Parts: sequence; structure tokens; C-alpha cells
Amino acid sequence: MQIRKALPEDAKHIVELQQQHYLNQWTFDASGLAQNIEKYPERGRLVAEQDGKVVGYASYAPAEVPATLHVRFYAHADHPEARESLYAAVLQKAQQYQALESTIREDYIAARAFLEQQGFQNTFQSYGATVDLQSFDFQPFEGLEERLFIEGFEVHQGTPEPSAELFELYLEGFEGVPQVPATRWSVQTREDFEKTYWQEGFVWFTAAYRNQVVALTVLDVRQPDIQSEITLTGRKFRHRGLCTLVKAHALQWARTQGHLKAGTGGAVINLPMLKVNRRLGYHIEPMWLTYTRKL
Repeated sequence: MQIRKALPEDAKHIVELQQQHYLNQWTFDASGLAQNIEKYPERGRLVAEQDGKVVGYASYAPAEVPATLHVRFYAHADHPEARESLYAAVLQKAQQYQALESTIREDYIAARAFLEQQGFQNTFQSYGATVDLQSFDFQPFEGLEERLFIEGFEVHQGTPEPSAELFELYLEGFEGVPQVPATRWSVQTREDFEKTYWQEGFVWFTAAYRNQVVALTVLDVRQPDIQSEITLTGRKFRHRGLCTLVKAHALQWARTQGHLKAGTGGAVINLPMLKVNRRLGYHIEPMWLTYTRKL
């Protein structure tokens, strides 16, 4: 079995391996991957070739965790040994790192078994979830909205003006909230915050108290199946149901706009947000597992 760098012409075979690996849950763009390989040949991509056929693929890149390399291995069902050959090759590329990290879903049985055989340990869990918007009903949340309105809170839809106060709320909203590598937020400067969330395709819902935004959720509507990007509440205003209410308003708006499904996700250990999503009717999918191995 030959291990070599991925070439643009390998892209169609790579996406077949990815779709098989991910149980055909997503469709991958072979032409886009081919262009990416051609444009960024230095990125970590290897293929395993057997008798002239691509039967395995590995990608690797520095993880957000310092001194850690994030790796992913894909193998044709008839050639599971390709993972071992790719793993040995990636180890040669990882000599300056202290650990390897890989994230897979719990129902990817073969991939999980391989990582565990190589000494990886499951260290974190996160989840994805979806809600059927056509069956979403705002009525159960009307009582919550009435109570919060009496207390002085109002929900608004619309993009607010950028401000230092909003960025501080964003930072505060994540303080003390359990995070794992798969859910760790990467926007950490005001410039990046405004560049990311003040672009077309993001729809804001905010809860205000005395004209001050104290909770918010942002929907990414650039794809047919919309996603919740961030949902948070300021520290002083937690445990009142504000996250539930702003997110319920967002789902109701998405329903009226004709969207069929909405997705979200988070860390399993972030129980308050997991409870919010369950209350809103999200169907929790199999967990995503982050595996790590010290080198």
C-alpha cells in the first residue's frame, strides 16, 4: 500500500470515502476539494493507494489546543488496513507535537474502534440536534414571554448596532460555560466578532432590559437548513428563561419564513443549554466524541 500526498484528481475518491465514513449524512463537493488541494498543496492531506485505487485518506492540521495535531482517518470498507498505514505516516508528521486529537460521531463504529486500538481515549463529548420547524409551536412559550415582559424584558428581531457593550456581553456569555474542543468559540476580538456576525445571512434576536441587550441568539440562514450560531445570556440575567425565549422567537420566525429544519449543538456537559434545546423540541443526535492520545 502506497501513502502519498493527495492530488486534485484524488478529490472524487476522497469525497466517496468521506460520505461512506459519515454514513451518507452529508454531501461533499469534489470540485471544491480539488480546487482546495491545488490552491493549498502544503496542507496536511494524505491518501492510501492500493493497486492504483485510492482506498484511504487522512487529513491533519494544528488543533486549537496548543501542541496538539487534529487528525482524521477515512478508509474504504474493504480496506480498513488503510487507516493503520495512514496513521503511521501521520505520526511521522507529528513529531513536534505532544498529542493527537480526533473528533468522530459515536455511531461511526469502525472509526471509533480504530482510534481506541491506537490508544486514543474519549475525553470530551458534544452533540448536534435538529428541530422540525413545520411542527414547532410557539404557544407553550407565551406564558414565559408574558412573565418576562412584566419583569421588564422585551425580545426584538433585527441586527443591533455594533458596540463595545455587545462584545462584552458576548465574552461574558461564554464565561463559566462548559466548553469542549468541538464547541470552543474561536472569535475572541471585537474586530472578528463584528466581521463574523454583522454580515449578510445572520439574523439576530435579542432580549433587552431597560434598553440594554442582556441575551441574544443568532441564526445562520445562508443554507436551507439554518443553524443557531450563538445563544447566550449575561451573567446577572441567567436562570430566567431568556435563552429559551429568544431562541423560541428565532425558531418561530424561521418557521414563518418557510424554513423546514433548524440545527444546533453544544457540549454535553453544558447541561443548561442542553435542557433549553430539549424544551424547544430539538431532537438530539448521536454524540460527537473527541478522542486524544498523548505522544
